[in-house]
Amino acid sequence: MRRRLPAFIALSALAACGLPQFGPTHARMVSTQAAEQGNFTLIEGPDYLRSRNAAPSRGGFPAAFLGKASFNTDIVAAGDQFVLTIFENVPDGVFATSGNRIYMMDNLQVSQAGKIVVPYVGPIQASGKSVETLRQAIAAALESQTPDPQVTLSRVPGAGASVSLMGAVGQQGVLPIEVNTTRLSEMIARAGGPTEPMEEIMVQLERGGSRGSARLSYIADDPRQNIALRPGDRITLVKDHQSITVLGAAGAQARVPVAQHDYRLIDLLGDVGGLNGDFANPKGIFVYRTEAGAQEVIRFDLSDPSGIFAARGFYMRNGDTVYVSEAPIRNAQKVITTLTGVATSADNLASVGK
Repeated sequence: MRRRLPAFIALSALAACGLPQFGPTHARMVSTQAAEQGNFTLIEGPDYLRSRNAAPSRGGFPAAFLGKASFNTDIVAAGDQFVLTIFENVPDGVFATSGNRIYMMDNLQVSQAGKIVVPYVGPIQASGKSVETLRQAIAAALESQTPDPQVTLSRVPGAGASVSLMGAVGQQGVLPIEVNTTRLSEMIARAGGPTEPMEEIMVQLERGGSRGSARLSYIADDPRQNIALRPGDRITLVKDHQSITVLGAAGAQARVPVAQHDYRLIDLLGDVGGLNGDFANPKGIFVYRTEAGAQEVIRFDLSDPSGIFAARGFYMRNGDTVYVSEAPIRNAQKVITTLTGVATSADNLASVGK
């Protein structure tokens, strides 16, 4: 016996207006009226990827930090400390005592004015010179005091050519910039590496009045982000707290940490268990984003292969909100459940009236 349900369907449509739901329906989201009232622009996912806005916003250090040559560790800087050794060629030299012709001075420090003071010579400009040039300048200045002195000059790791490391790193403190630690990742490795997985670490760098930050995994992925260090740089490693909020008919409604610097929409949906097969409308996956002060909603249709490819190419950003709309048939299911007290699957609902 066939049952006719025109009145029931009409009742369903009326009752559906007051039924509980995850959020706005797909039809509501794509309506012009909703865009006007919500003051947002609706963009299709593939169109967004083809636009100039498609480039991923991975963060990273400012342009002023990028492309700089490595610091020349042979150049003397204020705060550097040296050991100066003088070999005199005569037994009665200025420094020689009791037949000892070797004289050593440790902790010879370059002042903030960039000078060092050598006994019997006075201040000598050191900052900005190479160690070898400074050694020659000291030897030349000493010739008026002792004939043909032989001079050696060796740097002691000090506060001059050094950086400070703090936060989630194995060894916090002030570390010298040496030949093998002129760049950021090498210095972090020298300090024992991060104490958390590098995907979860944000590296913050302060240089003078400028600041920048980049995720450690991004630094490892992009050689340009492995910037050359400068004396006085302050480096802080902190655990990254970027996140994305997922709402609606997804596998889970949750606040999800941004797991990596190239986190994509398809990755996010996988991490929350995909779409809820009983509730989700695959045509209505919406990403809410504020772009340069403007509110944008980007729609992805995962019922179409092109929509899945678009989701694979769409990079998520900190603060994004993802909303998975509910399948239209769910309202009818809810009405039947409300009126009959029996939960009805989509398959069963399709057979009603036959």
